[in-house]
Amino acid sequence: MAKKRRKSKKKKKLNKKIAIIGAIVFLGLLAAAVVVLRGRKGDPLEFISDAETTLTEIEGQLTEYRKMLVAPNGETDDKKQLRLEQVELMLEAGKTSYNETARFFGRAVGATNDDELKIEVYFKLADLFAIEDEFQEGDWAKIRS
Repeated sequence: MAKKRRKSKKKKKLNKKIAIIGAIVFLGLLAAAVVVLRGRKGDPLEFISDAETTLTEIEGQLTEYRKMLVAPNGETDDKKQLRLEQVELMLEAGKTSYNETARFFGRAVGATNDDELKIEVYFKLADLFAIEDEFQEGDWAKIRS
């Protein structure tokens, strides 16, 4: 006859050595992740350059947007509807471009340790938030904070 195993009511104890080794490995991985993330800061001048490039692109988008607002003579209803849809798409693209520019300036601030450069970028951010055009209204609350 097969012997039935009795279920042991003993609690399994965690070996202290294994727990210590696991904690050391976890802390080592955590430290490595911090080092990798801090190393990904990037070049602040590159972020500033990207932001200024995006601002230049916004100027071009504004020109195209303003041209599309003017209705040509003899425009049919279908063409007018299509043009208005394109205008709405351009409006959303312009708003997204302003948000992207602000994000680039924010990354530049985070990537630099030079106080003078940070101040310069903060002034550029203030100028960005002060812009009022078809794509963005001035956000004075962000400028003051």
